[in-house]
Amino acid sequence: MQNNPVKNIDINGMGHFDHAGKATLVQTVSDMKTKGMSFASINVDSPSKIVTSHNELQCTLQQHTTIKLANGRAVATSTLIGISGDGGKYWLFMDTSNKNMSAIRTVMPNLSTAIVIPPQQEPVFYSF
Repeated sequence: MQNNPVKNIDINGMGHFDHAGKATLVQTVSDMKTKGMSFASINVDSPSKIVTSHNELQCTLQQHTTIKLANGRAVATSTLIGISGDGGKYWLFMDTSNKNMSAIRTVMPNLSTAIVIPPQQEPVFYSF
């Protein structure tokens, strides 16, 4: 059985939001509520093989977000890039949705070439 160093994720460390980022997130959730939508669940698969690049541990994870709709639900799958600069004690994650590798490498110049981002999938809709 493989030791999984991504098992203890501090959700407070899952990303940095400045004041504008927090305001955008709050507005998005509010807009969803007015449209009869809400987050039902967010599940993450096991990480890919963890690689080391520039003294960082790096991996990818598939994230499945289920959103309740007025007439059913939608499940969106996206890829997260996980980065740890302290040997795996804490991890930061970047959602790669709607981003190409060029844009990702601009903000993550140390990203290993071994990290592969699969093509984005269309959400799957389930009606009641």
